[in-house]
Amino acid sequence: MSRQAGGARLMQRIIWIAAAIGFVLWSLLAWFGYAMLGWARDFAMVNADRLTVSEFADGLLLAADLLGTAGGTAIVILWLFGTALIAAIAFAVSWLVRRYGGSDHPRIEVLR
Repeated sequence: MSRQAGGARLMQRIIWIAAAIGFVLWSLLAWFGYAMLGWARDFAMVNADRLTVSEFADGLLLAADLLGTAGGTAIVILWLFGTALIAAIAFAVSWLVRRYGGSDHPRIEVLR
């Protein structure tokens, strides 16, 4: 294996490690958003009579339940799109490195 092919292989490994780290961070962000949404929904449902006048408490309960359900669904959909985007970027950059990483393009050599 040539030195350039080894460098391209190392670069691909770095790309996929970065994609895995991005996936973990994106998943933690989505989980945090989902947890905060659940907390806000539960808070509004428990304190509906304190947050508004009693005539509107039922409406607040319905709105909190609807927003909690729709918001949770939206967070899962955004997580899926973000995950697909991370994977697509990793595939594209990995393909570019594989395609152009081992060729004889001029490079800047670092002096040791």
